[in-house]
Amino acid sequence: MLDAIVHSKESPISRSFRIASKIVNELSYRFFLQFVTRLEKGDFLDAFQSLAGFFPLGLAALPYFWAFNEQSTDKAFLRKLAKDYLNHLPTELSEVKVGWFTDTIDDVNGVARTIQAMAKTAFQAKAQLKLVISRSKLKELDIPVQNFEPIGEFEIPEYKLQKLSFPPILEIIDYIKKEDFSHLLISTPGPVGLCALFAGKLLKIPMIGIYHTDFPQYARFLSDDSWMETLTWKYMEWFYGQLNKILVNTEFYKNCWIQRGVPAEKLSLFPRGIDVDRFSPSFYDPSFWKKYKAKEPVILYVGRISKEKELAFLADVAHHLWNKGKQFTLAFVGEGPFREELQKLLPDAVFTGVLTGIELSKAYASSFLFVFPSTTDTFGNVVLEAMASGVPAIVSDIGGPSELVRSLNIGKVCKGKDLKAWTEAIEFYLDNPLSWKTKLEMAEKIKQERNWNTAFQNFWKIFKIED
Repeated sequence: MLDAIVHSKESPISRSFRIASKIVNELSYRFFLQFVTRLEKGDFLDAFQSLAGFFPLGLAALPYFWAFNEQSTDKAFLRKLAKDYLNHLPTELSEVKVGWFTDTIDDVNGVARTIQAMAKTAFQAKAQLKLVISRSKLKELDIPVQNFEPIGEFEIPEYKLQKLSFPPILEIIDYIKKEDFSHLLISTPGPVGLCALFAGKLLKIPMIGIYHTDFPQYARFLSDDSWMETLTWKYMEWFYGQLNKILVNTEFYKNCWIQRGVPAEKLSLFPRGIDVDRFSPSFYDPSFWKKYKAKEPVILYVGRISKEKELAFLADVAHHLWNKGKQFTLAFVGEGPFREELQKLLPDAVFTGVLTGIELSKAYASSFLFVFPSTTDTFGNVVLEAMASGVPAIVSDIGGPSELVRSLNIGKVCKGKDLKAWTEAIEFYLDNPLSWKTKLEMAEKIKQERNWNTAFQNFWKIFKIED
């Protein structure tokens, strides 16, 4: 590969850049892989020592970083000059153009689905927004995406189903400079997010971050180590502390960040919507669950089947209710590393795997009740989808989903991992099912308040450049 670059017909400057980029990328990836491998083994001291290799690499790439920085335009300074001397902003200084950087886009998770939905709405509105990712294999999407071939891919320790890519750093910085983005939006604090953070600092571009996921809670659940939770919080505080603004999903997480010392004016709610044409009581199909041999009523969970979602606790609740003589089928839609163990705990439950399209719409609308015991979710797309389908939801009082349920005043919010509270809540709905009229009213309220067009309009205002 390096030999091909050396003998290419490109200009000497272009060849030099590609050679430097290739060397920096390959060596950086090796050092980073050492870090991840040692971290997975619990060799924390050796893991952080391996990061020392980045220092000489940074020195080697310093001429390019210096050149990018020197050639960048401080638009904030130019806007001040324009206001002072021209009394108006030229188009090139007032135009909003957003580069949205993420480590996840075609995965089966709420973050990826949210990004796709917002980007699709932006594309339909002809807004200048471009998604940027680094993946070796990317599913076909109906939105514009700039995909960079990664230097390599690696698994997240304790979370083998989720892979991350190591992006080509210099190429991405060069791309950002050429695109002349007015803002960088960063969805994930992974390798792509780190690359965007570095580029934003280097090129003097305002950066906004979205706190989609409660990573410290995930770290605690997956490692069963409070020290890992503390370490993850330190990283989150460092990463998001570099940004000009932080978008959070709910007031709960806004308060979490304020308690950790982030000024309230730096925090805003991330506008969210739902595809109201895909989730509706109209998709109710009385025969849907019969093909899975499920007996009515069906109590549904949708999402990643993993340890941190508190599904072992849900199994305890189900067994407690069955022992009391209650009749229902528990159904799980999704995949994850905890599925095999959960199937042993719940041998009579239904596991459909991942469902999409009309099948997912029917799964929601044809269910009796939705349960979501997770205490780590910052929003809970699936909770909103269930309620839009006319299905009441029972959720934990910790995290974002509780605010969704309380805002609609339909469903129940229970204390996290409280067996008595969860048992009584499910019993209530088994004994008092919602009327069809109430289901339709709940769905209509969500349709009016939570559509993506309204969410996008509020989202785009965040980037408005004042005249």
